[in-house]
Amino acid sequence: MTTTAGCSSLPGDEYTVYVDPAFGDNYQTVVDSLHAWELVTPVKFHIKKKLALCSTGCGYEIGIKASTRAEIEAQAKQYGDHHHPLDVTAYDIQGVWSNVYLTYDVTKQAASHEIGHALGLHHTGYGTLMCATKDCASQHITCSDIAQYYELRPHLVNPTCW
Repeated sequence: MTTTAGCSSLPGDEYTVYVDPAFGDNYQTVVDSLHAWELVTPVKFHIKKKLALCSTGCGYEIGIKASTRAEIEAQAKQYGDHHHPLDVTAYDIQGVWSNVYLTYDVTKQAASHEIGHALGLHHTGYGTLMCATKDCASQHITCSDIAQYYELRPHLVNPTCW
């Protein structure tokens, strides 16, 4: 595992993303989830197939690690979340750098949701991808999710959502 470092302060629209090759057959699911965000926002991901996580202050970098449920729960406790995450979880989310921990059998919905957190998005309401639980979440990125992306980046013009 490599640790990356850097310095920045606002959510970006361009990130280097390190995707853990340990996802195996689900590596493409993670990549497809990244591409889904690129299709509906101006974000650009430079994807590298390698495990690299941020320890502090990484600049516009996202590390996505294939994890067991036990690893995810350990990360959740480290960051003060004492719930038992069932599918995925992400931490150190500043919209500038993030470490995302996904199960080996991750779904596109779960990966897209956690990538949303890595972009700085928070949980929102029923019917959006960013809804707090998978039971109320959309399977796809919604206009509300896109609007939240733009709200965090006031230098960008938010186009009318379809």
